Amino acid sequence: MFLDGYQSERRMTAAEASWWDALVFWYSLMLTPAGDGPTGWGQAALDQLGELS
Repeated sequence: MFLDGYQSERRMTAAEASWWDALVFWYSLMLTPAGDGPTGWGQAALDQLGELS
């Protein structure tokens, strides 16, 4: 995964790691087409948010 590859070069600080889930969620929503996109990205992002709560 991306995070594993990144951390093989440079470990994240505790502060950076605490923001990881929020950052991934935000990027997921920014890449989601408006409305009910045919790809289902929007729902997947919202499902991920539910798992983080």
